Amino acid sequence: MGTGIDGAKIDKAFLDFRGQTLLHRALETARAVCATVAIVGDPARFASYAALKNEAVVPDIFPGCGPLAGIHAALMQSSAQLNLMLAVDMPFVSKALLDFLFTTAERTDASVTVQKIGQGWQPLCAIYRR
Repeated sequence: MGTGIDGAKIDKAFLDFRGQTLLHRALETARAVCATVAIVGDPARFASYAALKNEAVVPDIFPGCGPLAGIHAALMQSSAQLNLMLAVDMPFVSKALLDFLFTTAERTDASVTVQKIGQGWQPLCAIYRR
């Protein structure tokens, strides 16, 4: 959730970007490199979209605790050793970048394979080892 210039609550997952919602775009990007994809968050928030698109929704185990709680819930639900975490507000992430992250993760025993852009790490576009 974000706030618009008028102070109204905006759910960025459902914002339109080049004819698709940010959520749909993130799911399609993840699907290009992952066999199983799920939405992590409040099931009520995603219920209509999930039903329409037949998407799984993984609820936070610790609701309201931010992205770290979402990563925790995803890893608890997953049986895969390597797990992509991709925020919806990263519409320019490419399949090539995700392939690179997975290839790098497979070559190491690191708990997290994360990219760094400038001085900032991007933990919401990273591969987490279960």
